Amino acid sequence: MTYHGFSTRDYLILDNIPISKEISVMEIGVGTGSTADLIIGKVRKYCGVDISADLIGWLKSVYNREDSVKFYAIDVCGNEFLDEKFDVIFSADTLEHVKSPKRYFNFIAKHLSSDGIVLITFPNESEKAPRPYLVQQ
Repeated sequence: MTYHGFSTRDYLILDNIPISKEISVMEIGVGTGSTADLIIGKVRKYCGVDISADLIGWLKSVYNREDSVKFYAIDVCGNEFLDEKFDVIFSADTLEHVKSPKRYFNFIAKHLSSDGIVLITFPNESEKAPRPYLVQQ
C-alpha cells in the first residue's frame, strides 16, 4: 500500500458513489492512485484510466496481483474505447484539462451501464484568483 494522504475530494467521491462487491467502477484520471487505493478490494471490478502511460505503468506494477483491477493508458478524448460497461464511473479534477469535453462525455456514455451512475468533480476557481503559473515582468 502506498500512502497518499487523504484528499478532501476523496471524501466527496466516497460519500457519493456506492461501494459494494456487486459493482464495477471506472475512474477517469486515476493519477497516482490515491482514490483507487481506497476502492480496490471493496468492489467487484476496478478500472483506472489515465493519459499518462508512465503513471499507468507504475500502477500496473503496484497492483499486479489483483485480478479484479485493470489500468489503461488512454486519452479519453481520442477514439479508443474499452469493450466494457461499468456501474459507476467517476472522474475528479480532470474535466478542466480535457481538449474535447464532447469526446470526454462520449467516452463516459460508451462505458456506462444502462442503470449506472456518473460523478464528475472539477475545481471552482475564481477568474480573479491569482494564477501562480503566470509570470509578470
